Amino acid sequence: VILSSGDNNLAYNNIIAKNKGCGMHIEYKNYASSFNNTKVYNNTIYSNVSYGIIVGSEATNTAIKNNILYLNSGLITDLGSATVQSNNLTTDPKFANAPVGDFHLTSASTDAIDKGTVLTEFTTDFEGKTRVGNYDIGAYEFGGTVPPTPTPTPTPSPQTPVLHLKLDEGSGTIAADSSGNGNTGSLANAPTWTAGK
Repeated sequence: VILSSGDNNLAYNNIIAKNKGCGMHIEYKNYASSFNNTKVYNNTIYSNVSYGIIVGSEATNTAIKNNILYLNSGLITDLGSATVQSNNLTTDPKFANAPVGDFHLTSASTDAIDKGTVLTEFTTDFEGKTRVGNYDIGAYEFGGTVPPTPTPTPTPSPQTPVLHLKLDEGSGTIAADSSGNGNTGSLANAPTWTAGK
């Protein structure tokens, strides 16, 4: 992932694995005249050939929090100014099955579970599970809850008529209800029957 320009970028809940370069590069090749206040939160950065995260020299006030950086060639290279790093895990996080791409936390992931800091920019993980209590480190929340799927609005069924008068009796003062509901109609004011089309 390359965050190459601009202020106030936010990269969160990403899984970045097995790239030939670094996992995430902030302020890449000086493309921006300004590169301030980037936030890199709750990412899982695993087994990349280069560093997990590189912060370029023009970046200022970058915040790197709650990330798992494991088995990359290096951890974090910080060439920027006023970078804040906290609650990042660089030891074995005990993933479910990282070699096949399953980076979920397990009950053995005690160094990651509830070890992050609570953030205000988002409240869910990579799968949309609600993050509870202290955030878990990395893209997945162990034991988080998936918000209920909203009940879809039912497709309206065709309305059954309450009354259906064909007015094909030809005589009399009664009109039969063909809706099946038995709502027989009474004709008033002495109507005259005529042949219809």
